[in-house]
Amino acid sequence: MCGLIVTRIKLMNSRKVTESRLYEVLKILLGVIPLIALLGQVIVIMIASASSNPQDLIDMVATLIIPMGISLLLVIITKYVDDVLMNMSRNAELQEIKTTIDNSIQTQIETGFKRISHEIQHFNNASIELLATDTEFYAHLTKSRNEAKKVVYLTQLDPWPPKNYENQNSTRKSYFEMDVQYLNDHPNVLVYRILSIETVEKLEWVKGLIQATSGYSNFFLAYVNIDSIQDSVPFPKMLSLQIIDKEEVFCLNPRFSHMPRDYEPCYRFKNKDVAEIYVDYYQKIWEILKSGRPEHGCILKNGIDIEGYQKKLDEIKVKIDK
Repeated sequence: MCGLIVTRIKLMNSRKVTESRLYEVLKILLGVIPLIALLGQVIVIMIASASSNPQDLIDMVATLIIPMGISLLLVIITKYVDDVLMNMSRNAELQEIKTTIDNSIQTQIETGFKRISHEIQHFNNASIELLATDTEFYAHLTKSRNEAKKVVYLTQLDPWPPKNYENQNSTRKSYFEMDVQYLNDHPNVLVYRILSIETVEKLEWVKGLIQATSGYSNFFLAYVNIDSIQDSVPFPKMLSLQIIDKEEVFCLNPRFSHMPRDYEPCYRFKNKDVAEIYVDYYQKIWEILKSGRPEHGCILKNGIDIEGYQKKLDEIKVKIDK
C-alpha cells in the first residue's frame, strides 16, 4: 500500500513540475506581449504626433491607448484569477494526497495495534489476571459463568452460607442468589459444585439449595468432608477452583481455599492446556466422592436424582454436632 502511495506521489509531483514550467512560460509570454504591443503603439503615436496636430495625438490616445490599457487590465485580472485557481487546484491535490496518506497510516496503525493487542492477549494462548478485591473476583466470575457454553466446575469451601458474609449490595451475594436462575437460563450447561459443610447454618443452606434445584437435571452437588478449613495446618488440603468450559480457571488463594471475611487476593487464568490439569484434579475428587466412602464425602444431587439426600444431611449434622 505504501509503495503505491509513493509511486502515485512521484507521478503527481512529476506532472506538477511539467505543468508548473509550462505555466511559467505562458505567464511570461502573457506579461511580455502586451508590453511589446504597448511599446509599439507608443512609438507609432509618437511618430504620428510629430507630423500631425495636437488633436490627432489626442484622438490616437483615445483610440489606441485607452483600449490597450483596458486590454492590459483584463490580461492582468485574468492572470490573477488564473493564479488563484491554480493555487486552489494545487491545494486541493495536496489535501487529497495528505488525506490518502493519513488514512493509509491510520489504517496501518489500527491494524497493527489490533494485531499486537491480539497477540499479547493470546500469547501462547494464555492470559492471567490478579483479582485484588472480592467485588472484582465475583464480577469476573459472574460474567464468565454467564458466558459458559458446556460445563462449569465450582467449589465452595466457606464454613458459612453466603448470606452470613454479605451486605445487601455485594457481588458475592448476587452471584449465589442467581444459582437457580442461572440453571433455568442455561439448561445446556452442566454445573458441578463441590462444597464442604462445617456448620448447621451451611447445612440448612445446602438443604434449601437441593430443594430449590430438584427439578434441574443439569445441576450436580457433592459434599467433601473437610474439618475446620480455617484451622487447617499448615494449609487446607484442597484447592478451591471455579472452572469455566475447561479453559478458564478462577483460583482462590491457596492459603485459605475459601473466601475469608477479609478478602485475600485470588487470580484467574485462561489457557486450555493448563486448565485441563485442574479439570483432571477436580474430576478425580468427584470420582472419590462418588465411590461411596463416607469418610471422604458423598454425592448429594446427581442431576434430578436427589434420593437419600436428607439421610446424608442428617449424618453430616451428627458429625457437626460432635
